[in-house]
Amino acid sequence: MKSKWFITLVFSVIFCSQVNGGWIIKEVTGNLEHGDQEYQNYYIQNNWFKIVETSSVTLFDLDNEEMSILLPEKESYWTGTVTEFWKETQDALKQQMEEALKELPPNQREVYKSMMEEMGNFTGQNVLEDHKKVSVNETSEKVTIADQLSQKYEVNVGGEVIEYVWISKSVNIQEEVDLEKFGHFMKTMSGPGGEWSFETSEEYISLLKQGYPMRSVEMNEWGRSNLTEVTEVTKQNIPQSEFQIPKDYMRIPLLELMKYQMMTEEEEGDYYNEDEGYEYRN
Repeated sequence: MKSKWFITLVFSVIFCSQVNGGWIIKEVTGNLEHGDQEYQNYYIQNNWFKIVETSSVTLFDLDNEEMSILLPEKESYWTGTVTEFWKETQDALKQQMEEALKELPPNQREVYKSMMEEMGNFTGQNVLEDHKKVSVNETSEKVTIADQLSQKYEVNVGGEVIEYVWISKSVNIQEEVDLEKFGHFMKTMSGPGGEWSFETSEEYISLLKQGYPMRSVEMNEWGRSNLTEVTEVTKQNIPQSEFQIPKDYMRIPLLELMKYQMMTEEEEGDYYNEDEGYEYRN
């Protein structure tokens, strides 16, 4: 018979491994020129991602390449594979374009159509004509962000610095996430042309394998800088229920969910679709 202390030790090991399982990471994102800010909370465990934002929650199941978008205030959600998400997004953009074109005067229709096609990449062609080389260079700067020592790197695309990123090796999400699956997932999420995104390049994925980006400053094509910074990091076991859709939520088409997300507070109200048989409730 094993001693009492041995049994206690076994239970302690099991308990500690559960407690140390996942990561909860709080971030703030904003434009450096305008000062506007948005907050996100990330829950990461066992190839599951959960992103909690102001008005929506997004779930990513990397093993099955599935995702769900939840609107907690409306107790509604959409769920499907990444491929289904891309296709329904394209269909939604096309439908919105067709509806808008009917309302526009003839001299404005071509301009609007070109703009929407560029956003949706309807042709299926790559967004960029040529693959630009991605390189990551370590700098001499180290800083402490949210109590985590972080190393600064420069990310170059086609010889131009497009992002500065600070990586903390102590926040090792590889324990909970297969980064190869994550890279494939993000490429599929991007749709046609997504393979050209520097975030899905082998060089950038290799950087993420070193640790978690505690801060990033990304320069966009308009010369503006977007800052994302971690404000708090917690390592703990996350109940699987955190990654489940509440049973009382109602499934709705992605197009309707997207429309509702774009509605202003003044436009929000009760909505009922006779054909589909679902409703929105304030």
